[in-house]
Amino acid sequence: MKTLKVEQMHCINCVNRISSAFKTEKIGFEISLENRIVRVDDGKVNLAIELLDDLGFDAVLE
Repeated sequence: MKTLKVEQMHCINCVNRISSAFKTEKIGFEISLENRIVRVDDGKVNLAIELLDDLGFDAVLE
């Protein structure tokens, strides 16, 4: 899995929006709100970054 830093993710509503989008696109993921990171399947990193951008989040690959 690859780790994406998502600084604007600050509440459970953010987590729910991201989770819903990733489940729709069948992206395997883990979210840590406390650390503001999203871990995604290696083969889905670009799609995950696109989805996060569509949701209004900037994601940085760590």
